Amino acid sequence: MAKEPKLVVRPIGRLGGLDTIHVSLLVAVAILVALLLLSSYYHPTIILPSNSTSGSNLSCAYGAQKGTCVQPAHNATQARWMAEQILASYAYVNGSSSLLPYFSDTQNMTVSYVPQSKEWIATVPETNPGNGVAFEMVLTMYDSNLSLINPYIQTIRTSQVFQNRVVAKGVIQSAGKFACPQQSPLQLFWVMDPYAPGSIASLSNLTNLEARYGAKINASVKIIYGSSSTSISQAFGLNGTQALGRYTYCAAKQQNFTAFVSHLEAIYSNAYVQPSLLNQIANQSHLDMPQLNSCIQNSTQELNIQSLLVKYYNLTFTPAVITNCQYISIPQTARNAICYANSTLC
Repeated sequence: MAKEPKLVVRPIGRLGGLDTIHVSLLVAVAILVALLLLSSYYHPTIILPSNSTSGSNLSCAYGAQKGTCVQPAHNATQARWMAEQILASYAYVNGSSSLLPYFSDTQNMTVSYVPQSKEWIATVPETNPGNGVAFEMVLTMYDSNLSLINPYIQTIRTSQVFQNRVVAKGVIQSAGKFACPQQSPLQLFWVMDPYAPGSIASLSNLTNLEARYGAKINASVKIIYGSSSTSISQAFGLNGTQALGRYTYCAAKQQNFTAFVSHLEAIYSNAYVQPSLLNQIANQSHLDMPQLNSCIQNSTQELNIQSLLVKYYNLTFTPAVITNCQYISIPQTARNAICYANSTLC
C-alpha cells in the first residue's frame, strides 16, 4: 500500500516567508509616530483650483485659467481609481509600508486637481487598527498618465503598481478574482501559518465574527505551513509541528470551536505546542474526539490543496482573510470586508 504523501514544509513568499508583516507590526507604531512628526514639518504646497473666474459667471469643475475652463486629461473618478491601485501595491513593499493598504480609508479619500502643475492630489486617511493612531497619506500623480510622483509622509515608494485596489478601510480587492459561486452565507477564508506571529491570536477575531453574524457567514480555516512553521519543524520535527495546524483546522469544523480557541490562547506563548497538550485542550473543549481524530488522520491532502491559495491570491503574509473570494484584509479589518462585500449584513 502506497504511503500517504507528507505535506511539504517550505518558506512561502518572496520576502522570506508569510509572516513578514507581523515582524513589521512590532515596529509599526514607532514608525507611524515618526511619520506623524515628519508630516508636521513637511507638507506639499497645494494650490487648489478656483471654481470660477474673478468677476465672471464662468463655472468650471476643475478650475479656470485665463478665463477658460481647465480640461484635465483624466477625471476625478479615474484619479481615485489609480490612487486605490497605488495604495494596494504597497502590500508588496518590504517593511512596515506593506501595512498601509490595511490602514487606508479610501471611502473618505479626497481628490483634487492642480491646474498650475497638471497634477492630481489624493489625500487618504490612515488609521492603525491595532492602536488607533491616525494620520494622512498624500499621493501626487501626473495628470498625463496618472503615474505616481511622490507619496508625502511615506518615505518608501512602491516600485510597481498592480491592478489590485484598496476599496474600503483595510480592504484590498484582488484583481481578476470573481465573487464566490455561493453568496449566502457569505464565504470567508481565514488563511494562517499556525506558528506565524499573530495567527493564533487572530482566531478570537474569527470567533467574534461568527458570534456576530451567525449563519450569515461561513468562515473556514485554511492552514498554510510557511517560514514560521519551517523554523519550528527544524527543532521539533515535521509531524509534531504540523499538529497545531491540524488540530486548529479540524476543531474549526465543530460547534465548540470557540471553546477550543479560548483554551488554546490561554496556553499559547509563540512556542512549540506538544500534540499531547493539543489533545488535552480538545478534550477540555468538549470536541467530538472520534470526529476530530478522523479529520486529523485524513487532513494531509486537504491541507496540501489549501497551500495553493497563497499563489492564487499572491499572499505575502498570514494571518490573512479572504472574503467572498475577492477581498483581502487582515483579521482586524475583516468586518470592513464583510460590510463591503454585502452591505445588507451591516
